Amino acid sequence: MVDLPPGKKAIGCRWVYKIKRKQDGSIDRYKARLLVAVAASKGWFIHQMDVNNAFLHDSLDEDIYMKAPPGYLASDNRKHPSGVFLASLVYVDDIIVIGSCMTAISGVKEFLHNAFTIKDMGAAKFFLGIELFHTVAGVYLNQRKYILDLLQDAFLLCCKPANTPMITGQDLTIETSPLLTEQNQYRRLIGHFLYLAFRRLDITFSVQQLSQYVHAPREIHWKAALHILKYLKGSPSKGLFYARNAELSLQEFCVADWGSCHLTRRAHYSSACGFKAQPADLFTKALAAP
Repeated sequence: MVDLPPGKKAIGCRWVYKIKRKQDGSIDRYKARLLVAVAASKGWFIHQMDVNNAFLHDSLDEDIYMKAPPGYLASDNRKHPSGVFLASLVYVDDIIVIGSCMTAISGVKEFLHNAFTIKDMGAAKFFLGIELFHTVAGVYLNQRKYILDLLQDAFLLCCKPANTPMITGQDLTIETSPLLTEQNQYRRLIGHFLYLAFRRLDITFSVQQLSQYVHAPREIHWKAALHILKYLKGSPSKGLFYARNAELSLQEFCVADWGSCHLTRRAHYSSACGFKAQPADLFTKALAAP
């Protein structure tokens, strides 16, 4: 502690308590899908790390150089002599490292630990709300806890599950339905659905439909959003499975309709891509008007 020098201003601060939880919801401590498909097929290792007090590390004052990413065409590209594959994913202070050699992964962990002091969490099991289950057959991804948390926030944990993500024949364009008073609540739920849709491809179209009304949601749209939650209640553990030794042949499938939108008569287009029967991404969008 020192006295505040003349002419200096002190900024305020406060303690911010954060509880990090495990995939089963219990307290752990106070405080990329395509690549996973390849890792599962090849039997590579997927490990997770967390940087301790990441925001307290000093900023670098020297120039930083980054190596060219894999696939970048350059005249002096050189392949690793041992053929070791290594990739990392960093989100703020959470890190996942995927590699074909455990020795190489251990080397990365040691390097990062010496630089930042990290917490080695071993094989990745829970990352950004996504649960990873490693089996002899492959890797399974789901967001069970994420869905259960949404159901709890909406007081729907004990609701009767719905059989479909949307009510058959429901017209979302009805303007007689009153506008929502808590519109941010609707937008927040749609944001959660958009994140969920990457693992739950069965709700992609429903979420795309409801996302068209985030600017002025009505009660009918809120009820439709809650219906998606009720649908998820019936299958919170569903997700994506990436099999080991699967053929890494990239494929894409698409389908389109004609003039299905009641408002604009625009067609909709859906596309799914991945390796064989192992989807890595799916999206639905409205096509431009002719």
